Amino acid sequence: MPSSEIQYANLQFDADHTPESLRHGDIYFTRGQGKSESEYVFLHQNGFPERWQRQQHSFCVAETGFGTGLNFFLTANSFLEHAPANTQLHFISFELFPLSPQDFRRASQAWPEYQALVEEIISHYPQPIAGLHRLQIHPRITLDLVFGDVTQTAPDWAKLNKNSVDAWFLDGFAPSKNPDMWQPTLFSALYNSMKTNGTFATFTAQGNVRRGLTSAGLAVKKASGFGHKRDMLVGRKMSLALPAPKLPTHIMIVGGGIAAASLLYKLKTFQGKITWVYDSLASGASGNAQASIYPALQAQWNYFSEFYAHAFCFAKRFYEPWQNTLVHWPGVHLKTRSAEDAERLQKVLSNPMYPSTLIDRGKYGALIPQAGWGKPPELVHALVEHALSYRTQHHLKTAQLSDTRLASLSFINRGVKCNLHNLETSLEVDHLILAAGAQLTEIIANLPIRPVQGQVTQLAWRTPPAATPELSAQVFCQKGYATPPANGAFCIGATFRKGITDLRVTDEENLENIQQFNAMTGANVEPEDIISARSSIRATTPDHLPMVGKLRGLPVSVLGGLGARGFTSAPFCAEIIVSELLQKPLPCMQKLYTRLSPNRFNPSSPDD
Repeated sequence: MPSSEIQYANLQFDADHTPESLRHGDIYFTRGQGKSESEYVFLHQNGFPERWQRQQHSFCVAETGFGTGLNFFLTANSFLEHAPANTQLHFISFELFPLSPQDFRRASQAWPEYQALVEEIISHYPQPIAGLHRLQIHPRITLDLVFGDVTQTAPDWAKLNKNSVDAWFLDGFAPSKNPDMWQPTLFSALYNSMKTNGTFATFTAQGNVRRGLTSAGLAVKKASGFGHKRDMLVGRKMSLALPAPKLPTHIMIVGGGIAAASLLYKLKTFQGKITWVYDSLASGASGNAQASIYPALQAQWNYFSEFYAHAFCFAKRFYEPWQNTLVHWPGVHLKTRSAEDAERLQKVLSNPMYPSTLIDRGKYGALIPQAGWGKPPELVHALVEHALSYRTQHHLKTAQLSDTRLASLSFINRGVKCNLHNLETSLEVDHLILAAGAQLTEIIANLPIRPVQGQVTQLAWRTPPAATPELSAQVFCQKGYATPPANGAFCIGATFRKGITDLRVTDEENLENIQQFNAMTGANVEPEDIISARSSIRATTPDHLPMVGKLRGLPVSVLGGLGARGFTSAPFCAEIIVSELLQKPLPCMQKLYTRLSPNRFNPSSPDD
């Protein structure tokens, strides 16, 4: 997969805090006129703020070169000031060399009026990891930062988000300073991603740029440039208008664990009706007392590593309202257990795609410094209660059907007819989302979901092992895992029984967990320390990646196969499904999306 490590921009600042790129030998904005120039070139020439008033629901802006964030600040401020209160702004920015958090803060000192937006970005500033990072900057504003070479990332993104962009800002360093960016692949991506009558503007009027945009199919013309610049380029996409996408008005969610709870939370503002069907809440693997939350990283930067790196970063932002109460981020130790294991971990640590903020060398092998653990049942209940409370307060229709399961389904008039256990009548919905864990195969038999039984043991906390005193505050992982104590107890586990669906708790599995824990930590725990144990079924897939997205040709989406990492991956997966369902830009790149699609297991799939 074509990716390279993300390096921060190499800058120098003058006395007025104006940054200059040492790599490109160019300044980020005109000294003393940066704000005025951006307002004229990008906002005024794209018809802002007048266009805000004509938008019904949402507006999508994309740009090349996030840089100091100036274009975003201006756009967000104009949107909040002029757009109707019920509209949303989605801003996508492509950047190869992002500013470091320190340089970003320093550069923003030039615009104290935007400090609230600056602080919001700083508090969620992405790690330097290739790919798309979604930040919810404001209840009405979503910012997607795409790190990587725009000539590769923009075409990939455009394949997944065709006809979605209302306005493009072609920014970045001048073509003479950064010729690698101004390429035909970028211009084609602009065209493919733009809506009919979508517009673009750029500060340059260079002939090669004008000819490239024209060849891509865009109508291009010159406009008066800013200040001493004579000309600039503007234009639009002239094509036949497409019919407005039809959004669902009634969605059913099936499931009672972290996957379903994440979906319900992400759909809390959905204006149609939601019917939520579940047997019992947080009764499966989501019912364990503690869960570790950290990314699974392989020696190679592949789609598995990309998914878990981004899922983890997204989960950190998603769980922020419950930080230090239901989730804790003290760090996770990855402890080696053999020479082979140490060699594999060394390859991970040596891979430049993984910044040290994501994984670093540690006392026992490696440390994931920002990872940690959560309280599964409490998190599931908190997500559900927040979503239901929001929908009640805003008079949004919601039906909650507990103690039941989806018995069967059939397809009618582009919808789904759902038959439920213990319910005499069937329900008809526009779209069905299946998030029922290992029960997915009871609903759709040909999904390659594989059950794996696992038992977790809860122990009374005494004192930390002398060999691993950090266990009193941090998570330890090896073949199994151990969480820090909470309320006088901690969890160890878990066993791994492929193909087993028997949920009986056994002494043998408790002993296996204890022996594994003692070997990992140097502890001397005995069976007498056991407080309780739980057995549950994990849903896994043949390639160990979850199933996320729509089933081809059907009004059904699947969120399943999360394995033992549901609390790391479920929020990101829910964001993908909800974005796809509501026709919003997706939070991942196209190539990763196809690796997650449930259709990948269909030999006739065109998504390979």
